[in-house]
Amino acid sequence: TWRPDWAAPTLELVQKYQHDFPCAAVGIDVAAGEEHFDAQQFPQLYQPHYDVLQQAQKLQIPITLHAGEVPSFKGADNL
Repeated sequence: TWRPDWAAPTLELVQKYQHDFPCAAVGIDVAAGEEHFDAQQFPQLYQPHYDVLQQAQKLQIPITLHAGEVPSFKGADNL
C-alpha cells in the first residue's frame, strides 16, 4: 500500500533528526513500487512524492530512489 500522505511527515522527521548523532537520519528514500513515479497514470501518488523530493533537494538532504524492481510495472523502462 502506498501512503503519499506520509511523504511530508517523513521529510519533517528527517529534518528533525538529520543532525541527531550518533543516530541521525541520513536521507530520504522512495520505495514500494514505481507507480508513484508515473505522473500521468497516478497523479495522486506522484505529486506528494515529487513535492517532497524537491523540498529535500533544496534542503540538501540525500535522496534514494528505487527503479526496475517491479517487473509488472514498466520497471525496466525506468532504468
